[in-house]
Amino acid sequence: MQYERMLYKYKSDENMEYIYDILENNRFYLAKREELNDPLEGASSMDFGFAGSSYYVGTPQMHTQYEDILNEYRVLSLSEENDNVVMWSHYANNYKGVCIETCCNERVKEIKPVHYTRVIQHVSHKSFEDTASKLLFFKAKEWNYECEWRYISKENYLKIKEGEITKIFIGYRTDPDNIRRLIEICMKQKIEVFIAMINPYEYRVEMKSLDEYRKCMKRVDKDWNEF
Repeated sequence: MQYERMLYKYKSDENMEYIYDILENNRFYLAKREELNDPLEGASSMDFGFAGSSYYVGTPQMHTQYEDILNEYRVLSLSEENDNVVMWSHYANNYKGVCIETCCNERVKEIKPVHYTRVIQHVSHKSFEDTASKLLFFKAKEWNYECEWRYISKENYLKIKEGEITKIFIGYRTDPDNIRRLIEICMKQKIEVFIAMINPYEYRVEMKSLDEYRKCMKRVDKDWNEF
């Protein structure tokens, strides 16, 4: 099967059940807007052409009707990169979490890249609904390190087919018990497992197979215990 694009989901170890759910049930949770870490999600310089549409301009609040509709949408955030040093630190709890590779082949046309800009988008759409669904694909330029792609829906989960989760990269600082459980699940699901480790000599993340990681750890630490 030819996959159109591989995308990656970074997850922290702070709630491992969320990670297990993805792997065992072949589904990704879509976050509510209030759960996202950017308060400018869906921000717009809007001109709807009716009385009161500019009432909130100059305040820290969005138009209440627009915000209500915006909050109906949920977001799955994915990245183009699995070896992003900052993403591993911010979203995988400093290499204690994971990065999951997926092709989402059945839904790939609905997953679109985020556009990064220095200027809030000005829109004159006829409806708040149209505006909200479009502007959730725009973010401030400062977020461009995420190389983000998004799936937008009003559903709680994006269900994908078995086999569309292809690999998992486990942070090298992940708790050994969690690593063992992840390996066990991935073996059942036929998902390839790699360890993501830093290279302190080159400022980069390296992916090692389990065998490669065991060998390199034994080379530098005779007391190292395998998982």
